[in-house]
Amino acid sequence: LNDTPLQLEIAQNVFTRNASGAVARHGSDIVINGNGTAASDCLLTLNSNTFTGNFNSVLYCSNGTFTNLQIDANDNTLTDNVGEGMVFNANSEIFRLTASNNIISHSPFSAIVTSNTINLETARIVLSGNQITNNADYSQGLTLAHTGTNLSVDLQNNNISNNGSSAV
Repeated sequence: LNDTPLQLEIAQNVFTRNASGAVARHGSDIVINGNGTAASDCLLTLNSNTFTGNFNSVLYCSNGTFTNLQIDANDNTLTDNVGEGMVFNANSEIFRLTASNNIISHSPFSAIVTSNTINLETARIVLSGNQITNNADYSQGLTLAHTGTNLSVDLQNNNISNNGSSAV
């Protein structure tokens, strides 16, 4: 993404038993790569998808600075994957994650991660009605790191339990 707005909807798909190949994390099921530059807007909608038995993260955002990075994830099932559920490792002036009624379970890593090496200037995270359970080893249900000016996190009616480490 080189300063090109992206609006992408991924709905009612099944992703299963995909490997990462030679590209490691960039072999995740869905990769949003800012290409090391200032990227424009990225609006991603994930609705009613199933991700199971994959070798890497389900969603991996990295490598650049976005003006506006917005993710809406609703009614998805992320189970038995080797990597994290959703990883946000890209800078953004405005970051918004809205996730509702998702199942993220049985991973050896954290369900949702915002990296501590990035800047999310204004971040809003809303999680409601999610089942974030049985993610093992040293994983947290949610790993939220923030470097920026504004952070708002709203957690409502989620089941975050039986993860290897802390819930949040």
